[in-house]
Amino acid sequence: MNNPPTMWEVEQQYHHLVKQKQYAEAHKLITENVAVFDHHAQKIVYYWRFWTAVMLNEADLTIQLLAKAVDDGHWYSGLAENADFARVHQDPRFVELMQICQKRREVAMKTAVPTLKRLQPPNHPQPHPLLFALHGNNSNVEAFAKKWETAVPHGWLVGLPQSSQIRDPGVHTWNDWDWAIEEIQHQYATLCADHSVNIEQAVLAGYSMGGGLAASLALSGKIKPKGLILIAPFLNNADNMIPYLETRAADDLRAYIVVTEQDIYCRDIGQRLSQLLPQYGIPCQFEIYPNLGHSFPPTFAQKLPDLLDFVMA
Repeated sequence: MNNPPTMWEVEQQYHHLVKQKQYAEAHKLITENVAVFDHHAQKIVYYWRFWTAVMLNEADLTIQLLAKAVDDGHWYSGLAENADFARVHQDPRFVELMQICQKRREVAMKTAVPTLKRLQPPNHPQPHPLLFALHGNNSNVEAFAKKWETAVPHGWLVGLPQSSQIRDPGVHTWNDWDWAIEEIQHQYATLCADHSVNIEQAVLAGYSMGGGLAASLALSGKIKPKGLILIAPFLNNADNMIPYLETRAADDLRAYIVVTEQDIYCRDIGQRLSQLLPQYGIPCQFEIYPNLGHSFPPTFAQKLPDLLDFVMA
């Protein structure tokens, strides 16, 4: 008897099918494998189901699945502005569900508490170079800090913002990007105001969803680092960065992108970014770690000082 697929395997296959625009197959895959995802992942699983339904022009099924997700306590932002959902935007059922979601979002934002962890280099001359790193989804800064602390002995001030979007105690996400971008910009400005920082030696970094956010923030100019380090960056589509690249002012930004071989979706996103950036004057080093899934490469922390040297060259 074959073993059932793992959560990671289903997710990788889902993203592959979506990339090929095989929406019916993707919807069937997720629907048949809901049970392999733990309760923490059910919000995104619902999203995959009703998003593939709307891409298949199944308006009633889209509303039914969205209503079930809301009944289960979830909420979603941005759907009313998302062109993918245009075919249901005028449906009174959809409008009512979005009103419920908006009220839940407002409550969540009012009670949210963002955190900014700082790792400060002792006995190093000021101003400090700054490394500002964004954790991945379903993480927290205490676990994430260990990946970046090797920069501190080299004189780097490390800032680690923790999203105030709480999924569970100690588990934080960046799912609402409008909220996340506003919060990250504020945390970045706070860190620069509180410390003696050399903004000509500022590096923005991130892992997974945090990597996608870091790419968007840097390429859009919402934050203007001199270096960009992305580990397994997650974006819905790397080509969504092209409008930013086409309109951004020329500068000396340099990038280093790290992916893992078996993390097919994020590997392809990282590879596409590594092709795009040099076309717009951004030098980029691209590295693939073999035989690893969606995770931090085990030797990354030791290599971090060299990566920082590259993006600051």
